[in-house]
Amino acid sequence: MWIVRTITFLESHPYLFIGLLLILGGMVWFFWREHRRPSYRQRQEVEDLLKGFDEDRNTRV
Repeated sequence: MWIVRTITFLESHPYLFIGLLLILGGMVWFFWREHRRPSYRQRQEVEDLLKGFDEDRNTRV
């Protein structure tokens, strides 16, 4: 019976349903983006590696 009451409530207030979908979609997008970003340690390793290449290139000129 609670399913019928929930569906009836959402039919009466569709903006709440749309708002809930937008919030959930935003949360999924945010956490997916953060999951795909490299960590601070990985960024530091890449910067150190690139710095080593720059230093090596400057000494060979």
